[in-house]
Amino acid sequence: MGPTKKGGSKHTTARLLLNVPDGLYWRMINMTHTTRNLTLTVGMAAAAMLSTAPAAEAAPILKLTRGEVPLFVPDNSALDRNPIAGQITFIGPIGGFQTNVVTGISNSPGSTALGSTLQINSLDVRSLVDFGAVSNELAIELTDTDFTIPFNASSIQSSYGATFVNADPGDRLEFQSYVNDSNTPFGFGMSPGKQIATATGGTLLESFNDDASKDISVTGPYALHNKIFVSLSPQGQLNFSGTTLVVPEPASLALMGAGLALIATARRRRKA
Repeated sequence: MGPTKKGGSKHTTARLLLNVPDGLYWRMINMTHTTRNLTLTVGMAAAAMLSTAPAAEAAPILKLTRGEVPLFVPDNSALDRNPIAGQITFIGPIGGFQTNVVTGISNSPGSTALGSTLQINSLDVRSLVDFGAVSNELAIELTDTDFTIPFNASSIQSSYGATFVNADPGDRLEFQSYVNDSNTPFGFGMSPGKQIATATGGTLLESFNDDASKDISVTGPYALHNKIFVSLSPQGQLNFSGTTLVVPEPASLALMGAGLALIATARRRRKA
C-alpha cells in the first residue's frame, strides 16, 4: 500500500523544488514506493530460492573388484587421471588384469533434454595370467547418486557394444544396469535385466551389441549403477562401451514439448 498524502515540510519543499503539480508529485511518490516494494519482494524471493536450492550433485565412483577386495576410484581422487569433474579415467593392473577405463560425464542431477545418463565411454581389459582353477572374473562398476531429472521417470534403458580379441570359447561379458530409488551408491533396484555376450573362440575378433529397456516408476532422488562382469582366458582382451539412460513418462515429454513451443512462440512475437 502506497504512502498517503500527509502534510509535511519535506514533501512541500520537494514539490516546490521539482516544480510539478501536487497530483503529479504524489503519483511520483507512489510509483517510487511501489518500485521499492517490488524490488524488496523480488530480492526476498531470490533469497528464498537460494536457501532452498539443492546441494551440489554427487560425484561418480568407479569400483573394480578382483577377488574379495574392491578398488574404489572416486571422481577427482588420486587414482583418477582425468581432471574433468564428473568423469573418471583409471589405468592400471588389478589382480592379473590390465585395465583402462574411461567413463562418460555423469549428468547428475539429470537433464530435461537427455534424461539421466550414466556412461562408460570405453573399457579395455586384458588378461595377463593363467588363472587355472581360480576364477578369472573381474567386476567393473560405476555409480552416481542424486539424480532428480526426469522427475516422473518411466523407463530405464541400457545398451552396449563389445569386442573380444584373442578370445577362447567361454570368454564372457555380462552387463547390468540399475536405477535405485534408495539413492545409495552401487545399490540394486529396478533393472532391464542382464545383457550377456559369450565368445565362441576361433576368430581374432568377435563383436557383440545389445540393448534392453524396462518400465519403471521413480520420482527421485535416485542412483544409477552400471555393473560389468568380465571373464577372459590368458591373453584374452575385451573392448566395451555401455550406457544407462532413464527417461520420463510420455506425458511429461509431451508437456515439456508444449511448454518449449509456447516459449518459442512468445520469443518470436517479442522479436516481431
